[in-house]
Amino acid sequence: MRTAAQLVLDTPFPTIVLWGAELIQIYNDGYRRLMGNKHPLGLGQPTRYCWPEVWAINQPLYERVWAGESVSFTDACYPITRSGQLEEAWFTLSYSPVREESGQVGGILVTVFETTDRVQEQRQRQQAQQALRQSEYRFSMLIRATSHIVYTMNADWQLMLHLDGGDYLVNTTTPNENWLKHYIPTYEQERVRSAIQQAITRNTFVEAEHQVIRQDGSLGWVFSRAIPIRNEEGQIQQWLGAASDITDRKRAEEALRDSEQKYRTLFTSIDEGYCIIEMLYDAAGKPVDWIYLEANPTFERQTGWWAPGKTVSELVGPVEEFWLDFYHRVLITGQAERTENKVAALNRWYTIYASRDGGPGSRRLVVIFDDVTERKQMQERQAFILTLSDALRPLSDSAIIEETACRLLGEYLVADRVYCPVINLTEKCVVVEQEYIRDHSPSLRGTYPLSSSGIWPALLGYKRPLIVDDITQWDISREERIALESVQHVSLLAIPFLNKGVLVGTLTVVDKVPRHWKSGDVDLVSETLARTRAAVERAQTEEALRRSEEQLRIADRRKDDFLAMLAHELRNPMATLHNTLLVLNLTRGQDESLPLEKAVSIMSREVTHLNRMVDDLLDLSRISLGKIQLKMSRVNLVELVKQATQSIRPQFDQQEKTLHVAIHTPSIELSGDATRLIQVINNLLTNGIRYTTQQGEVWLSLVHRHTEAILQVRDNGIGLAPDQLSTIFELFVQVDTSSARSKGGLGLGLTLVKQIVQMHGGRVDAQSEGLGKGSTFTVYLPTLTTASEQAPKSDQSASAPPVSDRILIIDDNAELRSHYRCCSN
Repeated sequence: MRTAAQLVLDTPFPTIVLWGAELIQIYNDGYRRLMGNKHPLGLGQPTRYCWPEVWAINQPLYERVWAGESVSFTDACYPITRSGQLEEAWFTLSYSPVREESGQVGGILVTVFETTDRVQEQRQRQQAQQALRQSEYRFSMLIRATSHIVYTMNADWQLMLHLDGGDYLVNTTTPNENWLKHYIPTYEQERVRSAIQQAITRNTFVEAEHQVIRQDGSLGWVFSRAIPIRNEEGQIQQWLGAASDITDRKRAEEALRDSEQKYRTLFTSIDEGYCIIEMLYDAAGKPVDWIYLEANPTFERQTGWWAPGKTVSELVGPVEEFWLDFYHRVLITGQAERTENKVAALNRWYTIYASRDGGPGSRRLVVIFDDVTERKQMQERQAFILTLSDALRPLSDSAIIEETACRLLGEYLVADRVYCPVINLTEKCVVVEQEYIRDHSPSLRGTYPLSSSGIWPALLGYKRPLIVDDITQWDISREERIALESVQHVSLLAIPFLNKGVLVGTLTVVDKVPRHWKSGDVDLVSETLARTRAAVERAQTEEALRRSEEQLRIADRRKDDFLAMLAHELRNPMATLHNTLLVLNLTRGQDESLPLEKAVSIMSREVTHLNRMVDDLLDLSRISLGKIQLKMSRVNLVELVKQATQSIRPQFDQQEKTLHVAIHTPSIELSGDATRLIQVINNLLTNGIRYTTQQGEVWLSLVHRHTEAILQVRDNGIGLAPDQLSTIFELFVQVDTSSARSKGGLGLGLTLVKQIVQMHGGRVDAQSEGLGKGSTFTVYLPTLTTASEQAPKSDQSASAPPVSDRILIIDDNAELRSHYRCCSN
């Protein structure tokens, strides 16, 4: 310490030794002038008490020098108080460690040059130069004692005169012109040359941090500083330099840079938002706001804010209490917390992870967050779809299904209107039956012409989703825009539904004000439409199934009724036959009440009746199975009608009923099976006989109109109810009245009429004004338009084989075979 103090006292430069752990100030007169009114109290005083205003600046420097590092600054600015008031002064300073005899650092040698007053410095230049030359030797000795490496160079740095490298570098004891190659890596040489040339040009000291090649060939780092040694004329004679090993510091700095780079890379590249905030409190200690100190790019992307330096209230206005309480709790407890909540100002959901930055008392927080709005919206949409499905599942009415879907969708989207316009291409109109209205706006329910005016051309002209945020920005005609505005359609979203590629209608969501429809909204409305259509189709299928089941039940009941009626109809003639045969067996035909001729007549009538019923059943069965074949030929329908009416007229006469026949053309030729066509006429006339009362009348007319023959049979009988008009031709259907049932029959006549007419390419329908008002049956048959038009040939051969005089009888009933043999003989 004595040597260092003597050296300080002997040098004329402002020099101070800060000795010991308390950094006790020992300075010379040159330094005293810098002290101002702080002298003489500053002598022997710890420097932190003498210069408290710059302690925060100097403390880190002292720690570096105390660790063995030499540090210097040129024209460093310090705010100091030495004349009773705070002033700014500029200094050139050099800090070097002073070692004790043990080699440990015992103090810090500080050389200070004030450069505040350049004029004063100019007047004292000669004195300072002389003092500098006198102290150079002593200063070089001090450098040798305080540095790892000491070297001298010639004036232009071409020769290294001497280098004492200690255990760090290879020593140089003779002038070395290749010193740059020996000690400096190739990639560092240009930078070192530049620092030297700059010092020579500016006539100042050389200072640089650079890499060197150490004794073992490895690379290290040094802080090198060289000052010029001048002669009396001020010319540089040589340079005295010293270097300190800073390898560990450089490695630590490099590790810190790597860590910082990794942190910065992570900071800028992570998908989560990252920010550092500082909580702000009022006088009562209540959290009121926070300020953003730092934020990564993802933060800006997810919030739309450039936040550093701004408070959250500046960005969004009043701060939500939830977030103030959440962040305050993390600061107080020191426990990191995670939460998921909605930021009302942004209308978005975030997952937030917050932890305190620092120890107790710190007001800083590290906040990592992720925008989960899409996930939350997806969850809400899924919940809505489940609610919608649950609401639609028990419904079986299509109208109620559509109304429920419109209401739920409108409430979820907070839309002003949701409705389903449906296109009826047959009627060329648009029908709106179901809609949801949030307020008391006029309803759109009704039927509208599908014309080129109104709102429908704009809404129903697309087979893809129609998304309009604002109709004022939509490229449509002025008339269409006025029509939409008249029904308060300002923004709209319409999803079409198609049937085999044809637009059937849309599910339309409307707002009275501009609205941005997101892709999630489009997906939601599309999914709602799909589920609604599925529910409607399900309801329609279930309804069709119910109708089918009802029809099956009706058909089954009709079948049972028919079987009961068939048993009854078969039993009556069979009973008559049985009783007649019984009487004949007892009386041998000798009883006057039932002579043989009468008995034969009765049995013949009943057998004929049975035969007719069996033939009807067989005909119906053959037609239904497609086994009956028509014997087609060119026939005159007029002749067939005359034959039929002539053969059936006795039945009318017998029952005292009247048949009126009106034929308005002499000939109507068509292609048909004469026998089956007569069967059609007979069945219609028989139906007239059966269902007219005593002295009833039946009118038959035949006309030829264009390419159709129109045969009409009308009666004044019991008539038909409206629901019977569509079922009267179905199997097992018979008008059941007591008077009709007493006439017998299976009710197959009209079914056979319809089947035979359809096999001829025609059609038949029934009309009646109601019960008791008679019925009209009309048959339409295609006719041959020209004489040259030929009827299709039947399956019979054109030339019949010659009649054989032998007959083959085949039957599994021996009695019938015997009977047929007897009849043929």
